Amino acid sequence: TIPNMEKPISTNGSLSETNTLPVRPESITTYYSATTDDAPDVVLKPHATYSEEQILYSDSYADNTPADSPKPKARGVSDLKASDETTQQLTGSGSPLKTPTVPDEKGSFTWNDKFQLLLDSLPTEFLSSESDFAPVASFCWDLLRLSKDFVHLASLYGKIIISEKALAETEKTIKPAGVGGFAGGRKYLKRGILFKFPQVDDFGIYGGVDEWAAKAGGHELKGLMGFKSAGVRDLRLPLLALIDYRGYRLCAVSLLPINKEETLIYGSGNGGKTVLNCDPVASTLMDEFGRRMNLKPHSAGREVISTVTGPADIEVHLGTDGRYYVLDLARVFPPEAPSAARNHLFNLLRPEFVQTYAVPLSSDAFSRMVPVTEEARLNNDEVRKATQFLMEKTIPTFVKDFEAYLGFQEGETLSQAVASSIYSGIGSNVFKKAQKTLIEELHRRGINIRHLGSVRFHASAEELRLVIMVEMIARVLKVNLRKRWRQQMEKYPASEMESFKHVTAKYLNLALGSSDRGALHWAFDLIPQLQAKFPGALTKQEKSVQEGRTLSQDGRLRRLVTLRVATLCGILFSAKFLDKIAEDVEWFNQERPIPELHITSIDPVIKTTNTIPYVEGLLLLHSARRLGAGGGGTGSTPPSVSSPSASGHHQISAALGPNEDKDVADRTWILKSAARKFKEAVRSAPGGRVEILALSYVLYQRATMNPTIEKAVRHLDIARHKLQYLLRTYPDDRVAFVLFADVVQLSAELRNNVDLMHQAISHYLQHLSTQRHDAHASYQCGKSYLSIYYFSGKKPEMLQAAHNMAKSAVEFDPNSGEAYCLLARTSALLASKDRDLAAYTLCEEAFQKAHLLCPSNVYVLYQWGALLLRKASAFDSVDALLSAALKLKTAVEREPKIDHYNSVRECISALEDKLTTSDHALQSSASSSNLSDSAPSSSHTSLSSAAIISRSTDSLHHHHSLNSSQHAPAVVGWVKTLRQALERWQQQHQHDHGGESHMIDWEDIDIIFSLGRLDLKFMFKARWHPNKNSLSQSTGSLFTRGSPGTGRQSSKDVAVKVLKLHLSSALDRQRFENEIKIYAHLKTSHPNVSQFYGISFDEEHMVIVGEFLEGGT
Repeated sequence: TIPNMEKPISTNGSLSETNTLPVRPESITTYYSATTDDAPDVVLKPHATYSEEQILYSDSYADNTPADSPKPKARGVSDLKASDETTQQLTGSGSPLKTPTVPDEKGSFTWNDKFQLLLDSLPTEFLSSESDFAPVASFCWDLLRLSKDFVHLASLYGKIIISEKALAETEKTIKPAGVGGFAGGRKYLKRGILFKFPQVDDFGIYGGVDEWAAKAGGHELKGLMGFKSAGVRDLRLPLLALIDYRGYRLCAVSLLPINKEETLIYGSGNGGKTVLNCDPVASTLMDEFGRRMNLKPHSAGREVISTVTGPADIEVHLGTDGRYYVLDLARVFPPEAPSAARNHLFNLLRPEFVQTYAVPLSSDAFSRMVPVTEEARLNNDEVRKATQFLMEKTIPTFVKDFEAYLGFQEGETLSQAVASSIYSGIGSNVFKKAQKTLIEELHRRGINIRHLGSVRFHASAEELRLVIMVEMIARVLKVNLRKRWRQQMEKYPASEMESFKHVTAKYLNLALGSSDRGALHWAFDLIPQLQAKFPGALTKQEKSVQEGRTLSQDGRLRRLVTLRVATLCGILFSAKFLDKIAEDVEWFNQERPIPELHITSIDPVIKTTNTIPYVEGLLLLHSARRLGAGGGGTGSTPPSVSSPSASGHHQISAALGPNEDKDVADRTWILKSAARKFKEAVRSAPGGRVEILALSYVLYQRATMNPTIEKAVRHLDIARHKLQYLLRTYPDDRVAFVLFADVVQLSAELRNNVDLMHQAISHYLQHLSTQRHDAHASYQCGKSYLSIYYFSGKKPEMLQAAHNMAKSAVEFDPNSGEAYCLLARTSALLASKDRDLAAYTLCEEAFQKAHLLCPSNVYVLYQWGALLLRKASAFDSVDALLSAALKLKTAVEREPKIDHYNSVRECISALEDKLTTSDHALQSSASSSNLSDSAPSSSHTSLSSAAIISRSTDSLHHHHSLNSSQHAPAVVGWVKTLRQALERWQQQHQHDHGGESHMIDWEDIDIIFSLGRLDLKFMFKARWHPNKNSLSQSTGSLFTRGSPGTGRQSSKDVAVKVLKLHLSSALDRQRFENEIKIYAHLKTSHPNVSQFYGISFDEEHMVIVGEFLEGGT
């Protein structure tokens, strides 16, 4: 019987049914703080409207009901139980330490039943489509709640078991259970959770070294993550968590429906004495796992020999529920070639390395559980070669690639940031980047932490060497501190928290304070430990006693080590202490820099699978999609194609739909939170396919929405870096392939990098060769062709290729608004070249369809209006001119854009030309009643109906003047409303640029000669004629500070700086606009500040007009 778990389960740690008020789950901000390398990045920014609790845990938010609606009653831990007896036992009065225990193999809640049912309901692939994800969202909620409750109870009882470790068995609240084999250590059963205690090597398996036994326990989690990553769905895994507390490690596993004597069908339950392989289904599943993870089948067994994939002591059971379960996963991955006895039991190769190595490797290399045969010798030799390849090829290549990723140039011996002092690089941008990404990148390349010494040996960037030094020192101090905690428990079995705080403060002050004893500890203890734990890490100078004293006396280094040790060991400091060491560099120049009173707590460090952060990220992404639903934006696709003169953040806003600014801010903030959750998931599984896909997808979405081009490019660079690894590991992954192409395409567009655009096109074409009907790939490929058309001399073949791809995208997905936008744009460009009436008609049909599908995309209206202006000019069509006025007027009122200013002004000029050639008597009818019918007022901010939207008359009347009352009132009305819209745009522009208008007509500028070039900016000497263009007077004051006034002005020499838009990227344009803003805000005249007259635009140029100076130096 499966208990009803449809309602939320309390995660507040309460043991009483009466204390189950909903509280903010600790996992949102602090749950992973003890295991996260980048702690500041985990704390999420509060939000004015939606807290993360509302987003993730409020049913009212999930159901789209008001946030203040009544919440359902939260359920306590007791709701998990199916037995009244065990419920009473757990929720009874008194401390859990005093609660009497009873055997709970029967009657306890079975975590596994619910967990496996949820896994059956969830897809194995990352779902980027909201329509695909919505049906499984409820299962994600259930899985998240179940996983969090398991981790909570595992932590709760794990603390009890560890705290009572030194007590006699008769005094323990939770007594050991006689189940399982020897290698798992002492075992306990409680509430359906099996606790394995491998920390103390009571049986001598690991040579009596508790640290080695703890490592083997950590490999249990690593092996489980390997099976999870392989995705062999019919091989079932338990819930698992590791609890590190007071120097001990405990492994918590959900109880499974198995019996060793009856259900074991594969592997060994007696230490490799008898190895089974008696079920063809299990054998096939394990072979498939081995194929995916590059593991080699081999003979194993000391008495009964069988061919197995994986270690001899792995266990595969056919459970009583008919599912295949895998457990005892500590030795799933092959060992490194041992350098000492027993090393092969805990020094294992990482799964990321094994998966990408040239040949399959045996998990039982150097094991005594296999017969001594030629096969075993061959397997050992292959692992020796793999270890040699890791040390001689993989690590040097990683260092070279990682330094390039950090921006360090090959051949440099010392970074400029640290040229003055070996420790002055601490705090630099390169140092921070290395500190955040080093461990994750190491693991992604399959390099273990124990090889940090070799990494530092090959490193040239001093910032990287400093980061590695901090990490190595922190891990040595962690080992020493955990050893002292264990000694404290053995000496005083009933020790309370205060005694552990005292031990912690005493040792950290010895290691990190400024004292003679501390210097000696560094020189004679820590330096040798560093050298032994991380061979090759220290230079000859650093191994000296004098350098040991120097290492112990740098305050900034010791501060970073303190924070890293706290993260690794679960030590919580007071906020006052953290503020103090952050602001006072000299704080550690005292004997006792870490007061015992400022250690607030020592919490268990919980390590588990990445299910919780990954599912939280999926649900946050689900919420962001729902906020972005509706309007013209699809929420899962890049922004619509636009003119190359549009800034990147303008393109982005066009794809967001009709949402208010608040909705956009909410969605941006939620996507940022989702990215943090996926980053946590990737840190737990650096090579995980679905985790990397999810993170890259969210980073791509953030880039499409980010108004800052630099940040958007940074998000895309991170996504591209991770997807490149994914494609190296999974070269046939089509989902990763297309997402990588999308990332490259957007990055190329923002950077104006034609080479990247060609790279994106090659990826799309390669994908389309196998997936011919992919509308998204066709659309993206067409966008890239169009960008190349603009950025490489407007080659007609590029435009034609873009048009063909747009037609394919429309054919494959007739409801894609973005595809019709691209088709309309390319059709318009082709029509303007051919001057073909039929081509213009087809263009208008495409624009009409695009507008109906994406009514919020203002670029469609701008481009539609520009097309109609060209049609009116080519065929002298009044109807086309009036229709253009409709489109441009609506577009300007919705979202004024400076790069389309000239289209609006051209429309006004064309309408005025028609008025000047018409009968003057007809102009007087502008004030008649039918003016209001023909020309809506300027307050009309959207097209009133589909009939008005599609008003682009196909018949051409070829009037050379407005000689009938049918047109004159409409023309006068539209001139009036367009001028009003233009004036409102100018007012906004004045507000944005320091309160003055700076628009200068490009026609008023006469270029005299070139002054030079800087990057993409060209400088000219020119002559400015302020009164040359009459439109300047008709559209308001266009003069700026430095101009002589508002009357007729004389011409003057000016300096002109021109940015060619078709050669520039969105980033170039944004920087140019920033320069304009700086000029515009220089309000006071000064002889040492050159005068700024204004700016000008046309379809291909952005221009700054300033004072011309000569004769200086």
